[in-house]
Amino acid sequence: MLIINADDFGASEEVNNAIASAFKDKLISSTTILANAPAFEQACALAKKNGFADKVGIHLNITEGVPLSAGMRDSKIFCNAAGMLSFSRFTHIVLPMKELALLLDEFSAQIERCKLNGLQLTHADSHHHVHTELLIGITAMKALRRYNIPYMRLSDNVHRTSFPRKIYKSGFNILLRLYGLRGTDYFCDMTYVGSVKKSCDAPDHVVELMVHPELASDGEVVDAISRKPLSASVQSIGYLRDLISFADIKSNRGSTVFPSPT
Repeated sequence: MLIINADDFGASEEVNNAIASAFKDKLISSTTILANAPAFEQACALAKKNGFADKVGIHLNITEGVPLSAGMRDSKIFCNAAGMLSFSRFTHIVLPMKELALLLDEFSAQIERCKLNGLQLTHADSHHHVHTELLIGITAMKALRRYNIPYMRLSDNVHRTSFPRKIYKSGFNILLRLYGLRGTDYFCDMTYVGSVKKSCDAPDHVVELMVHPELASDGEVVDAISRKPLSASVQSIGYLRDLISFADIKSNRGSTVFPSPT
């Protein structure tokens, strides 16, 4: 089974229109929205108008834009001097408890804005993959459990990497399962789709592929990373008949070990 998720919904009207077009052409099956992005409200309206509001998750964001929670604007780690989100990955191994509390408040505010705009949120990932940093990831997991969001994106477990990074990624994905938030078996971008093609055809495997749709000058939807037409890339997979969304995963596939935070 295959999920093709479009990141960055809400980033701009152009991105929103590209994602709506990709849904219409059945090139994607889910998307994740930036709650603090400039075109957030237009994204919500498009999702409702075009019938894919039940296929939207949240794209948790601490790397750019305006924070939604007042306390986060005073953070010395997550914001710059102007009070704008500016966190950079791999810069803080340890985070003070006070900062983690601010982070949980910000994630909560982003989730709540989505829900206030009529989005139930079927899953979560993050802008620039910040949720795969351990302490940030655990905080995100707590936020998801608090709001009953069932699934979070894996750390990429397909493309080749160093042995220490492979061990870390495996450990992170095990933690996701312990929190009861693992809904897929594999995650990668289109670059490595060849490595998981057979898994897409297995009834007991769920694969998530990440894309970033945008409109080319001729109006065609392309992937912002590969710069290739999305239709050609998706059709090359050969498993479009099996496209599902996170909402189609019927039951939580992990075992819940940790209680939901209050």
